[in-house]
Amino acid sequence: MTLHDLQRVANLLVKAYGHEIVRDGDWWWGMDDYDFNIHNTGDTPQDCFTVNVYECALYGADRYSKYITLEDVYIKETA
Repeated sequence: MTLHDLQRVANLLVKAYGHEIVRDGDWWWGMDDYDFNIHNTGDTPQDCFTVNVYECALYGADRYSKYITLEDVYIKETA
């Protein structure tokens, strides 16, 4: 996947699971080839979330020392 494809997946995850992401603060989503970690670092505004993408190695073993950081995403909670 290209960076553009990964960002598009992250944006779709935010759209579908934004409430969960805000509630949890550190949220994970796994796919066959990639794991997405969307989280608030505490160093950013409360509605700003960092997106790290980890490529999965064979047999589901993840290489957590190597990851891609995508553009931050902003999630506004509505009451």
